[in-house]
Amino acid sequence: MMYRMFLFILLSSVTIISRADTRKLNFSTGINISGTVISTGACSFNKTELDINFGDVYIADLVGDSNRKDIGYTLSCTGDYAYSDIQLHISGTVSSSDRSLLATNVPGVGIKLFRDNIQLKPDEIISLGDDPSIAPKLRAAVVIGDADVSKLNGVRFFTSATLTVAFN
Repeated sequence: MMYRMFLFILLSSVTIISRADTRKLNFSTGINISGTVISTGACSFNKTELDINFGDVYIADLVGDSNRKDIGYTLSCTGDYAYSDIQLHISGTVSSSDRSLLATNVPGVGIKLFRDNIQLKPDEIISLGDDPSIAPKLRAAVVIGDADVSKLNGVRFFTSATLTVAFN
């Protein structure tokens, strides 16, 4: 009986030791987590071409910038544009005599741009944050710089520019 008791105690010890050894073994594996965050937002303008026709402009109206015309656009955005920085900018040929104006085909006659009645320089970025509903009112005015006014009578002027919307 003593022998059985000893054998039982010995086997129990082995089992306990065996279980204890299993708990000491540590296995590990790496976890790789990856993905791509995609913003699926898209913005567009209500028209593909925006025409601003000043018609006949009197030379007296070219002093200052009181002859402003609206750049009539509507910005619409769809999809996931949250946390994006929606940006607008107008690019075009800059006047060589005044870098804050768009150049026209007539030297000394330029186009001054405005964003909510504040002058906007060509290629200046307008940040809307992630809210396209705050798109500013854009306007343009014909101005004369160093042009010889006596040579402007009957001269047709024109220029072109590009209004771009982008996400940053």
